[in-house]
Amino acid sequence: MSNVLDRLRYMPRIVWFGIGGVVVVIALVVVFVVTGGDESPKANPSASAKQDSPDLAPPTPIPVETVEPGPSPSQAPKAPELGDSTITAAAQEATDGTVTVRLVSLRPITTQAYERGEPSGPGLAVTIQVTNNSGADVSLLADINVYSGAEGRPGVSASLDGHNSPFKSDTLAPGQSAERTAVFATPNTKGTAIAVQVLLGPSTFVINATVPDQLDKDKG
Repeated sequence: MSNVLDRLRYMPRIVWFGIGGVVVVIALVVVFVVTGGDESPKANPSASAKQDSPDLAPPTPIPVETVEPGPSPSQAPKAPELGDSTITAAAQEATDGTVTVRLVSLRPITTQAYERGEPSGPGLAVTIQVTNNSGADVSLLADINVYSGAEGRPGVSASLDGHNSPFKSDTLAPGQSAERTAVFATPNTKGTAIAVQVLLGPSTFVINATVPDQLDKDKG
């Protein structure tokens, strides 16, 4: 036994360093296995996503209801001129010869937000009808905007509200008509001056009206 101890005592120092290095490596491996390879805590992505997501269920489509728009105001809202030409309606419809755009309904509602950034509060469900007067298909890729009051305050689109009802196709055959409802967060007290702006093809159609009786707001 003493011979073994004497031999260990006089082993070269480099051998001891080698043994110590092996021990350190083994210790690091054990730590790596126990901690799963990462000593710092991580946030749970799924938990964070759940906190950021709204509690509301997806919107349920609300049937389109026709609420006759009020008469054109004496002082129309200022709507910016866009497109190649602007056609302002004398009544509740405007045409450029190729298509006719008619304001079918102006329904006071309370908009409902379903995700962050969506508006919630007083609003209007605006229903337009497009009729193809030409001999060829026309595109129904249209933008709708709403402006209210003499200063032409723009409405905020509430695209997830259940009152929205898009066109059923992207094109419209000759002689056919199609309707679309778009929702905006905007003042909706009775008599408020409204300008409905429809960008369709090369033309911009502007139809002026007033918000109808506020009693219609409570129908849905």
